[in-house]
Amino acid sequence: DWSSTISPVGGYSVRGTAKAQSVGVGSGVSISIAGATANAHHPWHVHRGVCGDNGPIVGEADDYPALHAGTDGNASANATIGTALNERDSYYVNVHLSPTQLGTIVGCGKLDN
Repeated sequence: DWSSTISPVGGYSVRGTAKAQSVGVGSGVSISIAGATANAHHPWHVHRGVCGDNGPIVGEADDYPALHAGTDGNASANATIGTALNERDSYYVNVHLSPTQLGTIVGCGKLDN
């Protein structure tokens, strides 16, 4: 089992947690955030490497449903990816500003196992 504490990046206030569990050849990943702008849509992904690396997405980008923040700025989502996480590798979770601003990271956290 893997877990992450997502911290704000770049002056944004998005924070939260993520968990992943590899089963066979795939992984289930869940994420919960707070501090988002009300009604915002935030893409998110597990990446290989460490925060700030701009590492490759684990699985397919379409495997991760966008986070849809409520009026309270909270959101959660679950993803099933066709890749098992390897204990010898490093991974992190990025939360992006919006579907059209994927280059802007608003939250990031290292996945620890």
